[in-house]
Formats: sequence, structure tokens, C-alpha cells
Amino acid sequence: MFSTKKKLTILFLSGAIVLSAGSFAGYHAYANNPSKQEVLSAKTAEFEKQKADLLANPNATSEQGKQVKELGAEIGRLKTEVAPEKTEDQLNRKLSVYKEMIKIHESYYQNNPDVDLTDPKVIEVLAQIDKKKKMVERIDQEIAEGKKTVDQIFTEFEQGKAELRN
Repeated sequence: MFSTKKKLTILFLSGAIVLSAGSFAGYHAYANNPSKQEVLSAKTAEFEKQKADLLANPNATSEQGKQVKELGAEIGRLKTEVAPEKTEDQLNRKLSVYKEMIKIHESYYQNNPDVDLTDPKVIEVLAQIDKKKKMVERIDQEIAEGKKTVDQIFTEFEQGKAELRN
């Protein structure tokens, strides 16, 4: 088939064409100061093309993968600017992640035979985990009661996390 040198040349030229096209599209996307929605659409199309090219190329480099990942992150930021996440959705997402983090953290200490549960530092960490669990239970209860607004509960949750970090 192709020699290694020809494969590398083809790979290099393909990458250069994709980058040139992306730069050209990016330049024109901003040339007439389009709306954020238009920029998001253009970036999403560019991302899908680069992702398809990356997946189709078995010799793709990690640098190419990194470029696609960075473009995906930029698209995520643009999406939040175009359609900001509701406070309730943000609270639910963050609370869910926080609960999972607590479970993982607690499981490590409880299920690891190398952990000395009588060590004062471990006792301190486990006490901190218990405080986090109690804070989450309180937040869940406030959500269930519905006496406070979502914004108030979200603020309390963020403040509680900050206090437990210090």
C-alpha cells in the first residue's frame, strides 16, 4: 500500500487542510460580528468535522485530539452563554455530583484495608465527610419542603461547601 513516509505526508497535509479550513471558517465567523448563536452553530459544525476526521484517522496524534477537545470545551462555554442553565438545574447537577463525591470519598476510607481508622487524621477526614453528608441532607430537606426559593437554597449550598472546604 503506502509507505510510512507517504502516510505521514498525507496525514500532515490533511491536518494542515483541516486547520486552514477551520481558521478560515473561524475568521469569517467573526468577520461580520455574528450573533453568539451563529458562532455556536459554526463552531459546532467545525467540531463535528474535526471529530469525524479524527475518528477516521487511526494515526491521529494526541495533539489533534487535544484540539478537538478544546473546541468542544469552547462550544460548551458558548452554549451556556446562549442559553444559561437554570438555577434549579444547576443546583440539581451540582448536588448530584457532590453526593457522588462524598460516596466515593467515604467508600475509600471505609473499604481500604490500608487505612487506619484510629489515625487522628483519618478520624478528622471521616468527621468532615459526616458534616458534608449532614449538609446535603439539610439541602435535600429544604428542597422537599419548598419553603425557600431555589436561589436561596443554591446560595446556602454553595456557602456550605465553602465553609466545609476551610
